[in-house]
Amino acid sequence: MELLRVFNKKRLCIFGLMIILNAVLFIMGNKINEQEIIYRELVNSYNDNISITEMSKNYLQENPQVSDEDFKEARKIFLERLDYVKNYKERTQNSIDKIKAVQKSSLFSQKNSRSYLELIKSKNGMKVHFLKDSSLIRK
Repeated sequence: MELLRVFNKKRLCIFGLMIILNAVLFIMGNKINEQEIIYRELVNSYNDNISITEMSKNYLQENPQVSDEDFKEARKIFLERLDYVKNYKERTQNSIDKIKAVQKSSLFSQKNSRSYLELIKSKNGMKVHFLKDSSLIRK
């Protein structure tokens, strides 16, 4: 009788729902890993001489077991990151130019003010990143 009082229907239902939610999240977590594997293979096969469309067709021909849904998501991530890497230096240079323009304004031109020193720090940080090479995968 005491056991029935501890494990009533509400608690059993909540416990069952927690197990189902855990299983669903586990399955979704594995989906992300499949997309990550596809993404890494796309990065490894990337070459400036081959178009993205041709590279995608080649990958799908070599790996027919890959689901369209996973491939589309991995390709989308690949294209976003590729665009970021290709335009990285330009974006960084634009940020440096904006910082220089802001430094010329009267609000930020006082040499020893905190805002001026923060701008100098940001600009120097951008210059360091500007000199670094960017790639799709962290090594």
